[in-house]
Amino acid sequence: MIDRIQDCRRLRAPRDLPTSVARTLGNDAAAIRATLVARTVRASLRQGELTLDPEIAEALLNLRSFLFERVYESPPIAAQTAFVRSLFQPIWESFCERPQLFRPVAAVGTLPADLFADTLAAMTDRQVLRLAPEMTARRGSTTLTGDDRSTQ
Repeated sequence: MIDRIQDCRRLRAPRDLPTSVARTLGNDAAAIRATLVARTVRASLRQGELTLDPEIAEALLNLRSFLFERVYESPPIAAQTAFVRSLFQPIWESFCERPQLFRPVAAVGTLPADLFADTLAAMTDRQVLRLAPEMTARRGSTTLTGDDRSTQ
């Protein structure tokens, strides 16, 4: 829930929120937080377990849909996602073809996807930006060792 409130800050103005959401939850992060806490406590005390009342649950679903449309899947985010995918795809394909070239320190029995994630996590943004085109141009001829790169 709190992540959704933080994501609301990406909107240009509180008036961007759908009327039904603003009417039920409030127009700003502080009001939304206060409403969620108060209504969740009230509904939970009535039910005897942690729960949301139906109106709040519906407002949160509407807020989620709105945020997906306006924030998470907006054209700028979609473009950024496509760019990141274009960077990671050739590295992943090279890893699948020749995992022996990816040599970070890994425990025996490490799953390939975990090894790949650990290798990328050790890299800087600049290294990924340089490596992706190399992997596209010369698939499999680059060796990764933790956070440094060397060509065989």
